[in-house]
Amino acid sequence: MKRALLIVALYAICALRCEAQFLGYISSQSTAQTVFTSQAANATSSTLSNIGQSSHYLTVCNSALNATVSLEASIDGTFASPVTLVSANYGQTGVTDSACHVLQAGGYYPAVRARVKNYSTGSTNVFYTGIGGPTAPVPSALATIGPSAPMACDLGIGPSSVASATTSTSIATGIAGESIIVCSITLSFNAATTTGQVQFVSGTGATCTAPTALYTLNITASTPQIVHLIGPAGGLFRTTAGQTLCIATTTVTASTLIDATFAQISF
Repeated sequence: MKRALLIVALYAICALRCEAQFLGYISSQSTAQTVFTSQAANATSSTLSNIGQSSHYLTVCNSALNATVSLEASIDGTFASPVTLVSANYGQTGVTDSACHVLQAGGYYPAVRARVKNYSTGSTNVFYTGIGGPTAPVPSALATIGPSAPMACDLGIGPSSVASATTSTSIATGIAGESIIVCSITLSFNAATTTGQVQFVSGTGATCTAPTALYTLNITASTPQIVHLIGPAGGLFRTTAGQTLCIATTTVTASTLIDATFAQISF
């Protein structure tokens, strides 16, 4: 009986004085701000609000834009060596862009900012939102130098015919500060081939002056008339930033027809 009364008394005391431990807010904290309004030139934003967000989103609405929009991070807040988290080129394939897009990146960084670069024409409105979350919204691919974002090759080359014994000719024009990443290549020939090579090189100008060899194929009389080359998530090969991609052939007798996919981005 006494034990039962003691238990009842303890429950009564706890009802009056016991408190639960605070374990945080139920909903994640978020932040939102306008970054650029009718921006019509190269520009760098101020450092965006930091409330501990680990998911980052840029809403980009363009009007006849030809430029690159990026989200950059800095570990020390100085942006002396900014890290590009996500970047998109608009209107740089010959047709300006007048649509809205969302760029997203994951990970916590002490400082982030938005940037417009490689500007040519048009304008853009950029809006930033960020929210705290336990996981990044974009998965990473594994690479030799560490995790990296998988490539999305949304641009095409060809079909383009290259004559036998072509020294070097451009198939994708370089843009300052951007690399060309080739994801897939299909080669075919308009006649029987003889011994020679088809080579992809990068360099400056329309003929890739001072070329650097990127990918070489040996061609023989028994070479299949259709050759498919498909790269991994990181692409088959890439040019140095700003350089043009060219194709060159030795005397293989037949003309070479090329179809390829690639992306052109800033890192």
